[in-house]
Amino acid sequence: MSKLPIGQRLIVAVFACLIDSAFTFGFNLVLIPNMKQPITDWLKTMHSNVDDKPITTSAGILGYTVNPPLIRLLHAFIFIGSSIGGLLSIRMAKKVGRKGGLLMTSFISAFAALFAGYSKFFESSLLLFIGCFLIGIKIGISSSLGPLYLMEISPNKIRVRVTGLFSLFVTVGVLASFFICKYIGNKDYWPLVFSLNVIPAVIQLLILPSCPESPKYLSVIKGKELEAKNALKWLRGDNYNEEEINELRAELYQRRALGVLTLKDIVNNDVLLHALLISTMISDSSDRVSLQENGRSFERVKFKYLGMILMSQIKLRKFRKIAICKTVLPEKEKMKCISSSKV
Repeated sequence: MSKLPIGQRLIVAVFACLIDSAFTFGFNLVLIPNMKQPITDWLKTMHSNVDDKPITTSAGILGYTVNPPLIRLLHAFIFIGSSIGGLLSIRMAKKVGRKGGLLMTSFISAFAALFAGYSKFFESSLLLFIGCFLIGIKIGISSSLGPLYLMEISPNKIRVRVTGLFSLFVTVGVLASFFICKYIGNKDYWPLVFSLNVIPAVIQLLILPSCPESPKYLSVIKGKELEAKNALKWLRGDNYNEEEINELRAELYQRRALGVLTLKDIVNNDVLLHALLISTMISDSSDRVSLQENGRSFERVKFKYLGMILMSQIKLRKFRKIAICKTVLPEKEKMKCISSSKV
């Protein structure tokens, strides 16, 4: 990998990160909805007899019928796993690093593909649920560490564009999932679609170990300035300059002086509180927009545009008012509360 031209090294590192974090995220996000019918039919077959009676009434498993609760439970396992993975990513980012955490998710993805892919062969719905749970954990970890790694290895001039590739690859993964499920996501081959998760995992395991760890992690978290400088030289080549390492050194000194920030420190700091409220509002609106099955798209979209306006125009004291409105008031009264606040 070190023999590659300098410009191509960053491209390879970015691709190695995206292929099994962003792409797999999008691919698995819509996998079960795209194969809902064949998976539901198989679950019916697996749980068709309780006291020699088909499960078609409220006498079924846990008092429910197989269709649709089990398929919904299967989807829920992914989201439960992603929540746990998101929490784990915080500690993993500090303990094993950004690159180390991404490599660990490749193994998780491989095991998930193994469990879910062989569930039909072994006639075990438990394997399918375990596989979906592992997929969720992988999504939760990689969706946090992936953008973080991209941001920290990218030059300042193109950092936003490189980090934005994560969203692009998520969309590509969703599109790939749709076409693959359309052609082979049937009653005979749906386990094969789950097994395809192993391909991005193998690609990442082959390429990412040759790429350096995040320079910021090495310098600021671990205090290894020499290794951080070597990582920057690998990534930048002739474009390497001391300014980046000086910025990392200054951040390290600041971290040692201030210590670890707590939530109380953020709330008491106007600048940090400003950024926290903006990011929370826009993140919340993005999640709402992405889940439109309840038909209240306007209620979700309005906070996205409101956040964009707030980012450039509204003063900090109005942020506090809006944060309170958004937290404690019903959906219909939030806009009235926000519009009544004065700058």
